[in-house]
Amino acid sequence: MYNLQKNKVINRFLLTLILVVAVFFAINAVQYVRARLILRQAVESGLKYAVTGRLEPAILDNGLPLGKYNRAPIEDGQMVNGDLRLVSIIYRTRNELLNLPINDDVDTEKSPYFYAIEIYGGDETYQLKKDFAGLPGLPVVIRVRYQMPLRAPIVNRFFPTVPIVVQRVANNELFGISPPSSEPVLPPIVPTLPTPEAPTTAQP
Repeated sequence: MYNLQKNKVINRFLLTLILVVAVFFAINAVQYVRARLILRQAVESGLKYAVTGRLEPAILDNGLPLGKYNRAPIEDGQMVNGDLRLVSIIYRTRNELLNLPINDDVDTEKSPYFYAIEIYGGDETYQLKKDFAGLPGLPVVIRVRYQMPLRAPIVNRFFPTVPIVVQRVANNELFGISPPSSEPVLPPIVPTLPTPEAPTTAQP
């Protein structure tokens, strides 16, 4: 009788533990899917903006929030040691990330709510260069990394966060390059070639 009662207690404990684990697994799965969708939306939004070559002049007036990327000093309406186009893309991308809890005060890779926006672009040598949005017609890559806290007792002691990475690539438009003229172009004038003279024969 005692063993039967003991087995019932053990079975109830195991069932409760399984239910708790299942609930936490479902919660984390939903949060993971949501975070990944927001990251993908942020990357795609930044990429659509990047390929156009546009800028955000309001950044020069310190009128746009950049979080931890607001480190390039601005003097006399000019960004010192900073690329305005690059910062504009970061602003557009980060603006979409505000739908997630992000922490601008942490730089440690595995800290909860850590995020990073990485941009690579094709340069004159047709190589991808970091912190460069790419020349017209060449590729631009945007990558966003995020550390989602894992909400699961015991397990989060060993795995406190789950990394999520989303990356997309596209070709820049031919911004800043004048389009070819649509007016008809006359064919070039071909110079008249000299007519070869008939050979003269020597008189005997």
